[in-house]
Amino acid sequence: SDDGGATWTQSKSELKTPTSSLGELGSVEPVAIELKDGRILNLIRTQMGRFYESYSRDGGETWSPAEPSKIHSSDSPAGLLRLKDGRLFNFVNDCRRFPYAAGGRQVLHGTVSSD
Repeated sequence: SDDGGATWTQSKSELKTPTSSLGELGSVEPVAIELKDGRILNLIRTQMGRFYESYSRDGGETWSPAEPSKIHSSDSPAGLLRLKDGRLFNFVNDCRRFPYAAGGRQVLHGTVSSD
């Protein structure tokens, strides 16, 4: 969207991630944020044990193929926001109910990145 969300245009790219043996979910609940260098980061929840990431250099028209990130994925989406000092803050619900994530939804972790 170029008008604050009033209208939307579909991207030319189709992002795909593997589907685990746990069920039908592949990629769900993505979150996106603009980085300092102008790229847009798309962080995608998967059941593969890691969030997958994709980047756009043209305002979201096209995206790089989704690749595993360094961030562990559980059974919840991430939450990205930019702090007042310019750093990125990522909320991750560390619910580990599946083989790669054993437990409940009561643990919330946060990570900070300056780049």
